[in-house]
Amino acid sequence: MQDQAAFWDRASRKYAASPVKDGAAYERKLSLTRRLLEPEMTVLELGCGTGTTAIHHAPFVKTIHAVDLSSKMIDIAQHRAREGDARNITFECKPVEALALRDQSQDVVMAHSILHLVPDPAHLISQAYRWLRPGGLFISNTSCIGEVSPWMRGIILLGQAIRQVPFLSVFDRDQLLRFMAQSGFQIEEEMRIKFGTFLIARKPGSHRAQAGVSSRASRGSRSRKPPETRRRSTDTDVKNTGRMTSNSVRLIESYHRETEELVMVRKITGVVALVMVTGCGLGQPIQAADNANAHYKACIIDQVPLYSARERIGEAAPQKTEEVTEFAVSKCMAQEDAYVAAMTAVAMAMTGDLVSPEKFLEDEEATMRHDLHAMAARLVDRSL
Repeated sequence: MQDQAAFWDRASRKYAASPVKDGAAYERKLSLTRRLLEPEMTVLELGCGTGTTAIHHAPFVKTIHAVDLSSKMIDIAQHRAREGDARNITFECKPVEALALRDQSQDVVMAHSILHLVPDPAHLISQAYRWLRPGGLFISNTSCIGEVSPWMRGIILLGQAIRQVPFLSVFDRDQLLRFMAQSGFQIEEEMRIKFGTFLIARKPGSHRAQAGVSSRASRGSRSRKPPETRRRSTDTDVKNTGRMTSNSVRLIESYHRETEELVMVRKITGVVALVMVTGCGLGQPIQAADNANAHYKACIIDQVPLYSARERIGEAAPQKTEEVTEFAVSKCMAQEDAYVAAMTAVAMAMTGDLVSPEKFLEDEEATMRHDLHAMAARLVDRSL
């Protein structure tokens, strides 16, 4: 735990100075949260960092108790709260695992970018469930490290060995949803974006005091859809907030029509987000790899109509998937080589002198090319 605190203490200044990477998506999350807040609510924020989210929500609730294990983060958060005159926020420097709160003492628990940083996320979710009153809200934003490819996890492990990446729990979205269900939460809202999963979950029941009821009545009743009919936000809500080409947008939309397609998008962009938030200075080489991956996919997709024209057929028949894939891969070798080179640069930036480029390519080049060819086959099959 001391190592974790020391890591975030070192990263605090750079973390505080970094702008929000996707401002539109962040504002959307704030909006989804704010519509559920009430003036009488008590809020607990786990892993508050430099206090940005707590300060945004402070005017809409009674109190916020914000906790983080980094004393440097807490110092920055307290300074920002004073500057923003957010007097209803209290800050505490403590690991979230060490919190001892009364059961059913909170109306809202927020856990943004923290569940993947603790050794036992399922236990922390269960703790949040106990701390919440019936009807209380658990609001979280989480990176799903389990959706990163095994060889990228290897790079992360090397980064941890040289103290450039913090501890990370490995789980995917389905496991996260199981953790929520096993604790008793009901999911009311889900917003999938390329850097993770934003969830609003509720503890069943109702506890609202008369003060809360009269407070809502004084403002007029708020129309809410029941959980099962409430519209869920998806990447298509936020796809235009990133700097994506039209080909990238088309690929993302295709991915959401069939989850197993375009897995590489989530593998790479998940790591981009992970490294950016840790302040490791690796955003540029990983972004270059992400761009190379996007160029390869666009090249593959563009080859399908070219194959049809070359063979002088109206459209390539589905049974020609293997033949079309072989043609597409042969035409996109330059993009494939660029991607392999970009990922080698990421590995070198992460590991320094611990691994040579030759050793990395010896261990990983065949796997990378195999993954790219498998993805190419899926894209061709989708396009036929």
